[in-house]
Amino acid sequence: MRHVSVTRAIPATPDAVFARYADIPSWTRWAGLGRAAVGRPGDDDGVGALRVITSGPVRVVEEVTAVDTPRRLDYRLVRGFPIRDHAGWVTFTPADGATTALWECDFAPRIPGAGRAFQVLFAAIFARAHAGLGADLAASR
Repeated sequence: MRHVSVTRAIPATPDAVFARYADIPSWTRWAGLGRAAVGRPGDDDGVGALRVITSGPVRVVEEVTAVDTPRRLDYRLVRGFPIRDHAGWVTFTPADGATTALWECDFAPRIPGAGRAFQVLFAAIFARAHAGLGADLAASR
């Protein structure tokens, strides 16, 4: 099993950071991942929602598995990368007038020897998305 963890301080409240992160269509504007859309709505908390992210020929589908507004959102990869046993979560913790956003995931590669490459790729994706999330929130103040 492989693990990825990326942390960033975002100068906004946990409520604001969580709300923007949970707004899937807004990802198109700030995440740097291409087009993002809701593939299926979830329950009142968002559990069961499918997030569909399309970048060029790559189409990733994730399912929201748990929500603790405004502290944590858990998800799993449904399709899009050759990995299995994926579990991802993002936590939002108040910290000195800002929010510490911690994005983590565990997974096992389906391709032998590819685990490290996916760790590097996912860390870069998480870091770029964190930076975009912070910039988007700063621009909206």
